[in-house]
Amino acid sequence: MAARLHYAMVDTGLIYRLIARGVLDDGTDPDDLDGVLTVAARVLKAVETTRAGGGGVIRVAGRPLSEMRLHTDEITTTVPRVARFERVREVVRQIQRRVLSEGPTILAGRDIGTVVAPDADLKLYLDVSLQERAARKLWAQSAEELRSQADVELQLADRDRMDREREASPMRVAADAVVIRTDKMSVDETVDIVIAMCGLEPETGGDDR
Repeated sequence: MAARLHYAMVDTGLIYRLIARGVLDDGTDPDDLDGVLTVAARVLKAVETTRAGGGGVIRVAGRPLSEMRLHTDEITTTVPRVARFERVREVVRQIQRRVLSEGPTILAGRDIGTVVAPDADLKLYLDVSLQERAARKLWAQSAEELRSQADVELQLADRDRMDREREASPMRVAADAVVIRTDKMSVDETVDIVIAMCGLEPETGGDDR
């Protein structure tokens, strides 16, 4: 969708995963707020945002965040523990809001429409069944992982529960969000529906948008 509209695209969950990886690499207790904040300050210092060629990306020390290995099981189980701290989330929001201030942007995350950008022009909540989500993760898993459908469903359900029950920025659907159920839909089909439904058109004005 970002490519079609020439918007920047930021998967904000990857920023929290970057912090979680730093916590694991340092051997920091993910329940220790001060320790997690120290790690977050260090790893986020190397984060930079670029906006060129009709898109945008977050880089860490010159490397695209999307290309870093941040979806291991260990990171996945650590993310909700470090992301539940309000002070950690506020540090990440500074990056999120900086990107928003620089131009047309799509932000993906679990508190974007409710906390990070409550005045966003358009809020989308892409819903999908637990079974379908697990199947998609199984399809994308590496040969080293080889998890069962039941294991992945349990992991996803536990992550959702923790995000819904956390005190800081709990996961919920914004009252004015457009909810789209994406079971059995491809990425292209989902994008086509959103663009047609919302009357969105590509930005004009050059490659530096």
